[in-house]
Amino acid sequence: MAYFAKIEKQTDPFDDSNEDYWVVTNVVAISNDTPLAVGKLGDHTGHVQGEDYCRKLFKTGTWKQTSYNTRRGTHYQSDGTISEDQSLALRANYAGIGKIYNPAKDVFIDAQPFASWSLSAQNVWTGPIAYPTVTTYISDDGLSTERVYRIRWNEAGQKWTAVKTDPPQDFKTSLDSVHEKDNNPQGTVDWNPATFAWDAV
Repeated sequence: MAYFAKIEKQTDPFDDSNEDYWVVTNVVAISNDTPLAVGKLGDHTGHVQGEDYCRKLFKTGTWKQTSYNTRRGTHYQSDGTISEDQSLALRANYAGIGKIYNPAKDVFIDAQPFASWSLSAQNVWTGPIAYPTVTTYISDDGLSTERVYRIRWNEAGQKWTAVKTDPPQDFKTSLDSVHEKDNNPQGTVDWNPATFAWDAV
């Protein structure tokens, strides 16, 4: 199968700038056995023939071929191992709906998640502070259970923030004896890039 993304130019779909973006609005799969004017789709090493085929088939739009097994500029086999033939790594990333086509780089990328994030050499958005290296903790449940932090980027504070994921705990309010659920008994923690540790807030 070969995959093709329909892209449409949209003005300012994500922020308050006046920039135009090529946004992926549809992705279709076409059989490599599809007959073309000359041979079959799978006979052509380039992607122009398939893109022209989609344009004629759907009678509208701009189409770009995309690779289902390409992520961050690397092509992978179906079993998850890296392919020996990296010429198959087409346009940096698979073009899911909502992704952006960058014509200057001829790649597909995610929409910029935050204004402070920049595009890496691998065409992936990265924050001004590296992602935390500590993603789990030992629970205070008496069983020493390893649990995962729920991590998110705090754009206003320019920092990584997390909450622990222990199950809700029962407690009694100070006003009455009705049992309620404390969904975050440990509170929030902030990542400290200087010490590579989480600090309680």
